[in-house]
Amino acid sequence: MGEKPALIEYSKSNAFLSNKHLLMHYPHILTNDYYIFFQTIEQKNEFIPKLRKVKFDSPEFRKLVGLEIGYPPKAVDFYVKYSELEKQEGSYEINQLESHRVSIRYAGIRCVCHLDDLIECFEWLWEKYPSLDDTPKVLVGTTFYPIHGRQDIENVRQIVLKNVKELV
Repeated sequence: MGEKPALIEYSKSNAFLSNKHLLMHYPHILTNDYYIFFQTIEQKNEFIPKLRKVKFDSPEFRKLVGLEIGYPPKAVDFYVKYSELEKQEGSYEINQLESHRVSIRYAGIRCVCHLDDLIECFEWLWEKYPSLDDTPKVLVGTTFYPIHGRQDIENVRQIVLKNVKELV
């Protein structure tokens, strides 16, 4: 699990099944075919009452789990909004979000956020996981861009904005 405070895995995915033996010694719960693994028993015990207050797969569930597994709050908010809009066919707003959606890879975390929140998400990650010897990356389309500081983030922002203008 590495540095992440928790991990969620679909119990029937090939990735999980091939790594199950590595994960099952961690404290965990199973909810609707999803395992949530924790670093400590205390963390698991604090999470369970929160989980009981939300409906599986609801926006509240997604937010609770996203924050628990260590995603930046702005990334969690984006994911929750995006997931809800995905359910609406032909939504103009989903197309707007999709064109500004970027994927972050850092410290075992793989999440998405809005381009406008990229700096804030990275600053949050660097504060939360400061001493890791891992080069953060942003995935745009099929290209990974390494991030070493604010200037690299701004360069990625410009690439995405240029792509959006070309689509219009």
